[in-house]
Amino acid sequence: MSDPQVTLYADSDYKGSSSSLGVGRYATGFGLKNDSLSSLRIPSSLKVTLCEDANFGGRRTVLVRDTPNLNGANDKITSMIVEPAGTPNVIIYSDAKYQGWGRELGTGSYNDTGIGNDSLTSVIVPAGYRVTLYEDGNYKGNSVVLTSDSPELINFNDRASSIVVDRIVDKAPTLAELNQIIQQVAPRIYLHPDDEYGPSSVEWFLQRATLKKNDGQSTRASSAPLPAGGSDDGVYWLEGDSSARAGNLSSAVAYVNAKFHDGWLDLQFWFFYPYNGAGSANVTIVDIEKTIKLDPLGQHGGDWEHVTCRVDPASREVRAMYLAQHSGGVWLSRGDIPRDGDGRIVAYSSRHGHASYSGTGSNLSNSTTEKAAGVVWFRFGLINSTAKSAKTLECSTKYQILRADFLGDQITAPDWSRFCRRWGPHITYKSEDVKNSIKSSLGGIPYADKATNAIWDAVPDEAKEENGPTGPWLKGSWSGNE
Repeated sequence: MSDPQVTLYADSDYKGSSSSLGVGRYATGFGLKNDSLSSLRIPSSLKVTLCEDANFGGRRTVLVRDTPNLNGANDKITSMIVEPAGTPNVIIYSDAKYQGWGRELGTGSYNDTGIGNDSLTSVIVPAGYRVTLYEDGNYKGNSVVLTSDSPELINFNDRASSIVVDRIVDKAPTLAELNQIIQQVAPRIYLHPDDEYGPSSVEWFLQRATLKKNDGQSTRASSAPLPAGGSDDGVYWLEGDSSARAGNLSSAVAYVNAKFHDGWLDLQFWFFYPYNGAGSANVTIVDIEKTIKLDPLGQHGGDWEHVTCRVDPASREVRAMYLAQHSGGVWLSRGDIPRDGDGRIVAYSSRHGHASYSGTGSNLSNSTTEKAAGVVWFRFGLINSTAKSAKTLECSTKYQILRADFLGDQITAPDWSRFCRRWGPHITYKSEDVKNSIKSSLGGIPYADKATNAIWDAVPDEAKEENGPTGPWLKGSWSGNE
Protein backbone atom coordinates (compact mmCIF):
# COMPACT_ATOMS: atom_id res chain seq x y z
CA MET A 1 0.00 0.00 0.00
CA SER A 2 1.43 3.39 -1.00
CA ASP A 3 1.88 6.15 1.55
CA PRO A 4 -0.97 8.70 1.75
CA GLN A 5 -0.56 11.88 -0.26
CA VAL A 6 -2.09 15.32 -0.43
CA THR A 7 -3.38 16.41 -3.82
CA LEU A 8 -3.03 20.10 -4.72
CA TYR A 9 -5.09 21.91 -7.36
CA ALA A 10 -4.53 25.22 -9.09
CA ASP A 11 -8.26 25.98 -9.24
CA SER A 12 -11.12 25.82 -6.78
CA ASP A 13 -13.28 22.71 -6.42
CA TYR A 14 -10.33 20.39 -7.17
CA LYS A 15 -9.91 21.53 -10.76
CA GLY A 16 -7.04 22.69 -12.94
CA SER A 17 -3.45 21.45 -12.88
CA SER A 18 -2.58 19.27 -9.89
CA SER A 19 0.30 17.86 -7.88
CA SER A 20 0.55 15.15 -5.20
CA LEU A 21 2.84 15.32 -2.17
CA GLY A 22 3.65 12.96 0.67
CA VAL A 23 4.97 13.77 4.13
CA GLY A 24 7.72 16.40 3.93
CA ARG A 25 8.73 20.06 4.12
CA TYR A 26 8.44 22.01 0.88
CA ALA A 27 10.31 25.28 1.33
CA THR A 28 10.03 26.84 -2.14
CA GLY A 29 7.84 24.72 -4.36
CA PHE A 30 5.32 21.90 -4.45
CA GLY A 31 4.69 21.06 -8.08
CA LEU A 32 2.39 23.97 -8.94
CA LYS A 33 3.17 27.46 -10.14
CA ASN A 34 4.01 29.79 -7.24
CA ASP A 35 0.97 31.51 -5.71
CA SER A 36 -1.49 29.36 -7.65
CA LEU A 37 -2.81 26.89 -5.05
CA SER A 38 -6.60 27.07 -4.69
CA SER A 39 -7.90 23.71 -3.34
CA LEU A 40 -6.66 20.50 -1.72
CA ARG A 41 -7.71 16.94 -1.02
CA ILE A 42 -6.27 15.76 2.27
CA PRO A 43 -6.42 12.19 3.63
CA SER A 44 -7.59 11.96 7.25
CA SER A 45 -4.15 10.70 8.27
CA LEU A 46 -2.37 13.91 7.16
CA LYS A 47 -2.18 17.54 8.22
CA VAL A 48 -1.05 20.37 5.94
CA THR A 49 0.42 23.71 7.00
CA LEU A 50 0.36 26.28 4.21
CA CYS A 51 2.71 29.28 4.36
CA GLU A 52 2.45 32.55 2.50
CA ASP A 53 6.20 33.00 1.96
CA ALA A 54 9.14 30.78 1.04
CA ASN A 55 10.94 28.86 3.79
CA PHE A 56 7.73 28.65 5.84
CA GLY A 57 7.46 32.39 6.49
CA GLY A 58 4.52 34.79 6.48
CA ARG A 59 0.93 34.03 7.32
CA ARG A 60 -0.17 30.43 7.76
CA THR A 61 -3.16 28.17 7.74
CA VAL A 62 -3.59 24.58 8.93
CA LEU A 63 -5.79 22.11 7.05
CA VAL A 64 -6.91 18.62 8.13
CA ARG A 65 -9.72 17.93 5.66
CA ASP A 66 -10.60 18.40 2.01
CA THR A 67 -10.72 22.11 1.20
CA PRO A 68 -12.46 23.14 -2.05
CA ASN A 69 -11.47 26.82 -1.76
CA LEU A 70 -8.73 28.57 0.23
CA ASN A 71 -10.72 31.79 0.11
CA GLY A 72 -8.55 34.52 1.72
CA ALA A 73 -5.40 32.40 1.23
CA ASN A 74 -6.23 31.54 -2.36
CA ASP A 75 -3.27 31.92 -4.78
CA LYS A 76 -1.03 33.13 -1.95
CA ILE A 77 0.84 29.98 -0.88
CA THR A 78 4.58 29.57 -1.50
CA SER A 79 5.70 26.83 0.94
CA MET A 80 4.08 24.07 2.97
CA ILE A 81 4.54 21.29 5.47
CA VAL A 82 2.84 17.89 5.12
CA GLU A 83 2.92 15.72 8.24
CA PRO A 84 0.98 12.96 10.02
CA ALA A 85 -2.21 14.31 11.53
CA GLY A 86 -1.44 13.14 15.08
CA THR A 87 -3.68 14.15 17.99
CA PRO A 88 -6.26 16.66 16.74
CA ASN A 89 -6.17 20.20 18.07
CA VAL A 90 -8.50 23.16 17.77
CA ILE A 91 -8.01 25.11 14.52
CA ILE A 92 -9.34 28.63 13.95
CA TYR A 93 -9.88 30.27 10.56
CA SER A 94 -10.35 33.77 9.22
CA ASP A 95 -13.02 32.69 6.72
CA ALA A 96 -16.16 30.54 6.82
CA LYS A 97 -16.07 26.79 6.21
CA TYR A 98 -12.51 26.41 7.57
CA GLN A 99 -10.94 28.53 4.86
CA GLY A 100 -8.58 31.51 4.74
CA TRP A 101 -5.72 31.98 7.18
CA GLY A 102 -5.72 29.72 10.22
CA ARG A 103 -3.96 28.68 13.39
CA GLU A 104 -3.76 25.49 15.41
CA LEU A 105 -4.36 25.85 19.16
CA GLY A 106 -3.62 23.48 22.01
CA THR A 107 -5.11 23.87 25.48
CA GLY A 108 -4.36 27.26 26.98
CA SER A 109 -5.20 30.95 26.91
CA TYR A 110 -4.58 33.14 23.85
CA ASN A 111 -4.82 36.90 24.17
CA ASP A 112 -4.34 37.22 20.41
CA THR A 113 -6.06 35.08 17.79
CA GLY A 114 -2.92 35.11 15.65
CA ILE A 115 -4.97 35.50 12.46
CA GLY A 116 -5.88 39.16 12.90
CA ASN A 117 -8.09 40.84 15.49
CA ASP A 118 -11.82 40.55 14.81
CA SER A 119 -11.31 38.22 11.86
CA LEU A 120 -12.22 34.80 13.30
CA THR A 121 -15.09 33.19 11.37
CA SER A 122 -14.95 29.38 11.71
CA VAL A 123 -13.50 26.86 14.16
CA ILE A 124 -12.72 23.14 14.14
CA VAL A 125 -13.33 21.75 17.63
CA PRO A 126 -12.29 18.10 18.07
CA ALA A 127 -14.29 15.87 20.41
CA GLY A 128 -13.41 16.49 24.04
CA TYR A 129 -12.41 20.14 23.57
CA ARG A 130 -14.16 23.34 24.65
CA VAL A 131 -13.38 26.72 23.06
CA THR A 132 -14.42 30.02 24.65
CA LEU A 133 -14.24 33.08 22.39
CA TYR A 134 -14.16 36.56 23.96
CA GLU A 135 -15.14 39.74 22.18
CA ASP A 136 -12.39 41.78 23.80
CA GLY A 137 -8.75 41.21 24.64
CA ASN A 138 -7.75 39.86 28.05
CA TYR A 139 -10.79 37.54 28.00
CA LYS A 140 -13.31 40.32 28.53
CA GLY A 141 -16.66 41.26 27.08
CA ASN A 142 -19.30 39.05 25.53
CA SER A 143 -18.33 35.44 24.98
CA VAL A 144 -19.46 32.27 23.23
CA VAL A 145 -18.60 28.66 24.08
CA LEU A 146 -18.07 26.03 21.36
CA THR A 147 -17.88 22.26 21.90
CA SER A 148 -18.19 21.16 18.26
CA ASP A 149 -17.16 22.36 14.81
CA SER A 150 -18.55 25.70 13.75
CA PRO A 151 -18.31 26.42 9.98
CA GLU A 152 -19.58 29.95 10.60
CA LEU A 153 -19.92 31.83 13.86
CA ILE A 154 -23.02 33.76 12.70
CA ASN A 155 -23.58 36.41 15.42
CA PHE A 156 -19.96 36.17 16.61
CA ASN A 157 -18.32 36.38 13.17
CA ASP A 158 -15.28 38.70 13.11
CA ARG A 159 -15.70 39.60 16.78
CA ALA A 160 -13.29 37.42 18.76
CA SER A 161 -10.15 39.01 20.21
CA SER A 162 -9.05 36.42 22.77
CA ILE A 163 -9.56 32.67 23.23
CA VAL A 164 -9.39 29.95 25.88
CA VAL A 165 -9.09 26.28 24.87
CA ASP A 166 -9.88 23.55 27.44
CA ARG A 167 -10.05 19.78 27.44
CA ILE A 168 -13.50 18.88 28.77
CA VAL A 169 -13.38 16.99 32.04
CA ASP A 170 -15.91 14.16 32.22
CA LYS A 171 -15.19 13.11 35.80
CA ALA A 172 -16.74 15.07 38.66
CA PRO A 173 -14.53 16.09 41.58
CA THR A 174 -14.40 14.07 44.77
CA LEU A 175 -15.57 15.64 48.03
CA ALA A 176 -11.98 16.41 48.98
CA GLU A 177 -11.35 18.00 45.58
CA LEU A 178 -14.59 19.98 45.82
CA ASN A 179 -13.53 21.45 49.14
CA GLN A 180 -10.13 22.32 47.72
CA ILE A 181 -11.71 24.09 44.74
CA ILE A 182 -14.14 26.03 46.94
CA GLN A 183 -11.32 27.17 49.18
CA GLN A 184 -9.32 28.23 46.14
CA VAL A 185 -11.96 30.13 44.13
CA ALA A 186 -14.74 31.20 46.53
CA PRO A 187 -15.43 34.95 46.51
CA ARG A 188 -15.01 37.59 49.17
CA ILE A 189 -18.28 39.49 49.62
CA TYR A 190 -18.02 43.15 50.60
CA LEU A 191 -20.98 44.42 52.62
CA HIS A 192 -21.94 48.07 52.54
CA PRO A 193 -20.54 49.90 55.60
CA ASP A 194 -23.88 51.66 56.20
CA ASP A 195 -26.18 48.66 55.75
CA GLU A 196 -28.08 48.00 58.98
CA TYR A 197 -29.25 44.63 57.69
CA GLY A 198 -26.43 42.11 57.47
CA PRO A 199 -26.33 38.36 56.80
CA SER A 200 -26.48 35.56 59.34
CA SER A 201 -26.51 31.80 59.42
CA VAL A 202 -29.92 30.20 59.10
CA GLU A 203 -29.47 28.55 62.51
CA TRP A 204 -28.88 31.94 64.16
CA PHE A 205 -32.00 33.34 62.50
CA LEU A 206 -34.22 30.40 63.48
CA GLN A 207 -33.33 30.99 67.12
CA ARG A 208 -34.94 34.41 66.69
CA ALA A 209 -37.86 33.56 64.42
CA THR A 210 -41.43 32.33 64.71
CA LEU A 211 -43.12 29.75 62.50
CA LYS A 212 -46.58 31.09 61.65
CA LYS A 213 -49.56 29.14 60.29
CA ASN A 214 -52.52 30.58 58.44
CA ASP A 215 -54.94 29.27 61.10
CA GLY A 216 -53.36 31.58 63.68
CA GLN A 217 -51.01 29.08 65.31
CA SER A 218 -47.40 30.06 65.96
CA THR A 219 -44.38 28.32 67.47
CA ARG A 220 -40.73 29.18 67.95
CA ALA A 221 -38.96 28.17 64.76
CA SER A 222 -36.15 26.51 66.70
CA SER A 223 -38.40 24.36 68.87
CA ALA A 224 -38.88 21.60 66.27
CA PRO A 225 -37.93 20.83 62.67
CA LEU A 226 -39.67 23.09 60.17
CA PRO A 227 -42.48 21.44 58.17
CA ALA A 228 -40.82 19.73 55.21
CA GLY A 229 -42.07 19.41 51.66
CA GLY A 230 -45.30 20.86 50.45
CA SER A 231 -45.23 23.94 48.26
CA ASP A 232 -45.42 27.70 48.39
CA ASP A 233 -49.05 27.48 49.46
CA GLY A 234 -49.23 30.15 52.17
CA VAL A 235 -49.95 27.63 54.94
CA TYR A 236 -46.72 28.38 56.81
CA TRP A 237 -44.20 31.22 56.85
CA LEU A 238 -41.38 32.46 59.04
CA GLU A 239 -41.24 35.80 60.84
CA GLY A 240 -38.00 37.03 62.32
CA ASP A 241 -37.99 39.03 65.55
CA SER A 242 -37.11 42.70 65.18
CA SER A 243 -33.91 41.88 67.07
CA ALA A 244 -32.84 39.62 64.18
CA ARG A 245 -33.06 42.26 61.47
CA ALA A 246 -29.46 43.40 61.82
CA GLY A 247 -28.22 39.87 61.16
CA ASN A 248 -25.08 38.40 62.67
CA LEU A 249 -22.02 38.49 60.46
CA SER A 250 -19.92 36.32 62.76
CA SER A 251 -22.35 33.42 62.25
CA ALA A 252 -22.92 33.96 58.51
CA VAL A 253 -21.77 31.37 55.98
CA ALA A 254 -22.07 30.88 52.25
CA TYR A 255 -24.35 27.95 51.43
CA VAL A 256 -22.91 26.09 48.44
CA ASN A 257 -24.87 24.34 45.71
CA ALA A 258 -22.33 22.54 43.49
CA LYS A 259 -23.43 21.41 40.01
CA PHE A 260 -21.29 19.42 37.56
CA HIS A 261 -22.56 19.69 33.97
CA ASP A 262 -21.17 19.90 30.44
CA GLY A 263 -17.63 19.77 31.79
CA TRP A 264 -18.19 22.78 34.07
CA LEU A 265 -18.34 22.91 37.84
CA ASP A 266 -20.83 25.62 38.84
CA LEU A 267 -20.51 26.74 42.45
CA GLN A 268 -23.50 28.72 43.66
CA PHE A 269 -22.80 30.65 46.86
CA TRP A 270 -26.06 31.51 48.62
CA PHE A 271 -26.35 34.08 51.42
CA PHE A 272 -29.15 34.56 53.90
CA TYR A 273 -30.13 37.97 55.27
CA PRO A 274 -32.85 38.09 57.96
CA TYR A 275 -34.16 41.38 56.55
CA ASN A 276 -34.19 43.40 53.33
CA GLY A 277 -34.31 47.16 53.88
CA ALA A 278 -36.35 49.80 52.07
CA GLY A 279 -35.10 51.20 48.80
CA SER A 280 -33.95 54.61 47.69
CA ALA A 281 -33.87 56.29 44.30
CA ASN A 282 -32.20 58.97 42.27
CA VAL A 283 -34.84 61.29 40.83
CA THR A 284 -34.51 64.29 38.51
CA ILE A 285 -37.59 66.43 37.96
CA VAL A 286 -37.03 69.09 35.32
CA ASP A 287 -33.61 70.32 36.53
CA ILE A 288 -33.88 69.35 40.20
CA GLU A 289 -31.99 66.18 41.16
CA LYS A 290 -32.69 64.46 44.47
CA THR A 291 -31.97 61.22 46.28
CA ILE A 292 -35.16 60.09 48.01
CA LYS A 293 -36.10 57.29 50.38
CA LEU A 294 -38.81 54.93 49.23
CA ASP A 295 -39.86 53.57 52.64
CA PRO A 296 -41.48 51.11 52.95
CA LEU A 297 -41.04 50.01 49.33
CA GLY A 298 -38.53 47.18 48.98
CA GLN A 299 -38.41 45.99 52.55
CA HIS A 300 -39.35 42.45 53.51
CA GLY A 301 -38.46 39.71 55.93
CA GLY A 302 -35.92 37.13 54.84
CA ASP A 303 -33.63 37.56 51.83
CA TRP A 304 -31.78 34.87 49.83
CA GLU A 305 -29.13 36.11 47.39
CA HIS A 306 -26.35 34.37 45.46
CA VAL A 307 -23.38 34.54 43.14
CA THR A 308 -22.14 31.69 40.93
CA CYS A 309 -18.57 30.86 39.97
CA ARG A 310 -18.24 28.73 36.83
CA VAL A 311 -15.06 26.68 37.20
CA ASP A 312 -13.04 24.64 34.73
CA PRO A 313 -12.34 21.53 36.86
CA ALA A 314 -9.06 20.75 35.08
CA SER A 315 -7.34 24.09 35.66
CA ARG A 316 -9.50 25.03 38.67
CA GLU A 317 -9.86 28.48 37.16
CA VAL A 318 -13.03 30.57 37.32
CA ARG A 319 -14.06 31.17 33.72
CA ALA A 320 -17.24 33.15 34.39
CA MET A 321 -19.17 34.62 37.30
CA TYR A 322 -22.90 35.25 37.70
CA LEU A 323 -24.11 38.11 39.89
CA ALA A 324 -27.75 37.79 40.95
CA GLN A 325 -29.50 41.17 40.96
CA HIS A 326 -33.10 41.23 42.15
CA SER A 327 -35.21 39.29 39.62
CA GLY A 328 -32.33 38.89 37.14
CA GLY A 329 -28.57 39.06 37.00
CA VAL A 330 -25.49 39.33 34.80
CA TRP A 331 -22.71 36.97 33.68
CA LEU A 332 -19.15 38.30 33.77
CA SER A 333 -16.50 36.91 31.46
CA ARG A 334 -13.22 35.69 32.91
CA GLY A 335 -11.34 38.96 32.39
CA ASP A 336 -14.18 41.07 33.80
CA ILE A 337 -14.34 39.25 37.14
CA PRO A 338 -13.25 41.67 39.90
CA ARG A 339 -10.41 40.65 42.21
CA ASP A 340 -8.67 42.03 45.25
CA GLY A 341 -4.95 42.65 45.38
CA ASP A 342 -4.43 39.17 46.80
CA GLY A 343 -6.11 37.64 43.73
CA ARG A 344 -9.31 36.70 45.57
CA ILE A 345 -12.53 37.12 43.56
CA VAL A 346 -14.83 39.74 45.05
CA ALA A 347 -18.43 40.87 44.79
CA TYR A 348 -20.23 43.78 46.42
CA SER A 349 -23.55 43.42 48.25
CA SER A 350 -25.83 46.43 47.79
CA ARG A 351 -27.09 48.39 50.77
CA HIS A 352 -30.53 47.16 51.94
CA GLY A 353 -31.27 45.15 48.76
CA HIS A 354 -28.23 42.81 48.89
CA ALA A 355 -28.01 42.36 45.12
CA SER A 356 -24.47 41.56 43.92
CA TYR A 357 -22.35 43.91 41.79
CA SER A 358 -18.86 43.87 40.37
CA GLY A 359 -17.81 47.30 41.63
CA THR A 360 -18.65 50.17 43.93
CA GLY A 361 -21.10 52.96 43.21
CA SER A 362 -24.81 53.68 42.86
CA ASN A 363 -25.54 50.87 40.35
CA LEU A 364 -28.82 52.37 39.18
CA SER A 365 -31.49 49.93 38.03
CA ASN A 366 -35.06 50.16 36.75
CA SER A 367 -34.06 53.42 35.05
CA THR A 368 -37.00 55.34 33.58
CA THR A 369 -37.51 58.63 31.75
CA GLU A 370 -40.67 60.51 30.83
CA LYS A 371 -41.18 63.28 28.31
CA ALA A 372 -43.62 66.14 27.91
CA ALA A 373 -43.81 68.02 24.62
CA GLY A 374 -40.73 66.08 23.50
CA VAL A 375 -38.64 67.21 26.49
CA VAL A 376 -37.49 64.87 29.27
CA TRP A 377 -38.91 66.19 32.52
CA PHE A 378 -38.50 63.07 34.71
CA ARG A 379 -35.65 60.63 35.30
CA PHE A 380 -35.67 57.80 37.81
CA GLY A 381 -33.34 55.02 38.91
CA LEU A 382 -33.32 52.69 41.90
CA ILE A 383 -30.09 53.02 43.87
CA ASN A 384 -28.16 49.83 44.61
CA SER A 385 -25.32 51.40 46.55
CA THR A 386 -22.14 49.35 47.00
CA ALA A 387 -18.91 50.21 48.78
CA LYS A 388 -15.79 48.57 50.12
CA SER A 389 -15.70 48.15 53.87
CA ALA A 390 -14.19 46.12 56.68
CA LYS A 391 -17.39 44.04 56.76
CA THR A 392 -16.77 41.01 54.55
CA LEU A 393 -17.94 37.45 54.24
CA GLU A 394 -15.00 35.20 53.32
CA CYS A 395 -16.69 32.38 51.44
CA SER A 396 -13.46 30.41 51.12
CA THR A 397 -13.41 29.69 54.85
CA LYS A 398 -17.04 30.23 55.91
CA TYR A 399 -19.16 27.92 53.80
CA GLN A 400 -21.42 24.88 54.05
CA ILE A 401 -22.13 22.54 51.14
CA LEU A 402 -25.90 22.09 50.88
CA ARG A 403 -26.03 20.12 47.66
CA ALA A 404 -23.69 18.29 45.30
CA ASP A 405 -25.67 15.62 43.47
CA PHE A 406 -22.54 14.15 41.86
CA LEU A 407 -21.35 13.10 45.34
CA GLY A 408 -24.37 10.91 46.02
CA ASP A 409 -25.14 10.58 49.73
CA GLN A 410 -21.88 12.14 50.92
CA ILE A 411 -23.66 15.47 51.55
CA THR A 412 -26.39 15.61 54.19
CA ALA A 413 -28.53 18.72 53.89
CA PRO A 414 -29.86 20.30 57.11
CA ASP A 415 -33.54 19.85 57.98
CA TRP A 416 -34.35 23.51 57.29
CA SER A 417 -33.42 23.07 53.60
CA ARG A 418 -36.60 21.03 53.17
CA PHE A 419 -38.81 23.97 54.21
CA CYS A 420 -40.70 25.00 51.07
CA ARG A 421 -42.62 28.03 52.26
CA ARG A 422 -41.77 31.71 52.69
CA TRP A 423 -38.93 33.07 54.82
CA GLY A 424 -40.91 36.21 55.66
CA PRO A 425 -44.52 37.37 56.00
CA HIS A 426 -46.75 38.74 53.28
CA ILE A 427 -47.80 42.34 53.96
CA THR A 428 -49.73 44.55 51.54
CA TYR A 429 -49.53 48.34 51.46
CA LYS A 430 -52.18 50.94 50.81
CA SER A 431 -50.97 52.66 47.66
CA GLU A 432 -52.19 56.08 48.79
CA ASP A 433 -50.21 55.85 52.04
CA VAL A 434 -47.04 54.97 50.13
CA LYS A 435 -47.61 57.73 47.58
CA ASN A 436 -48.02 60.25 50.39
CA SER A 437 -44.70 59.07 51.84
CA ILE A 438 -43.00 59.48 48.45
CA LYS A 439 -44.48 62.96 47.98
CA SER A 440 -43.19 63.93 51.41
CA SER A 441 -39.69 62.77 50.42
CA LEU A 442 -39.82 65.01 47.33
CA GLY A 443 -40.13 68.02 49.60
CA GLY A 444 -42.55 70.30 47.78
CA ILE A 445 -40.73 70.57 44.45
CA PRO A 446 -42.64 71.51 41.26
CA TYR A 447 -44.78 68.80 39.67
CA ALA A 448 -44.64 66.77 42.92
CA ASP A 449 -48.00 65.09 42.34
CA LYS A 450 -47.14 64.09 38.78
CA ALA A 451 -43.66 62.95 39.86
CA THR A 452 -45.10 60.87 42.71
CA ASN A 453 -47.27 58.91 40.28
CA ALA A 454 -44.34 58.48 37.88
CA ILE A 455 -42.18 57.11 40.71
CA TRP A 456 -44.92 54.71 41.78
CA ASP A 457 -45.20 53.42 38.22
CA ALA A 458 -41.39 53.04 37.92
CA VAL A 459 -41.00 50.94 41.07
CA PRO A 460 -41.19 47.18 40.31
CA ASP A 461 -44.42 45.53 41.42
CA GLU A 462 -42.66 43.10 43.78
CA ALA A 463 -41.45 46.09 45.82
CA LYS A 464 -44.99 47.40 46.33
CA GLU A 465 -45.69 44.82 49.01
CA GLU A 466 -43.73 42.74 51.48
CA ASN A 467 -43.41 39.07 50.70
CA GLY A 468 -40.65 36.90 52.05
CA PRO A 469 -38.82 34.74 49.50
CA THR A 470 -38.91 31.00 49.14
CA GLY A 471 -35.69 29.10 49.79
CA PRO A 472 -33.15 28.82 46.95
CA TRP A 473 -34.01 25.16 46.31
CA LEU A 474 -37.38 26.30 44.90
CA LYS A 475 -35.79 28.71 42.44
CA GLY A 476 -35.18 27.69 38.82
CA SER A 477 -31.45 28.38 39.06
CA TRP A 478 -31.03 25.86 41.91
CA SER A 479 -31.45 22.84 39.62
CA GLY A 480 -31.38 24.51 36.21
CA ASN A 481 -29.60 27.45 34.63
CA GLU A 482 -29.10 30.99 35.84
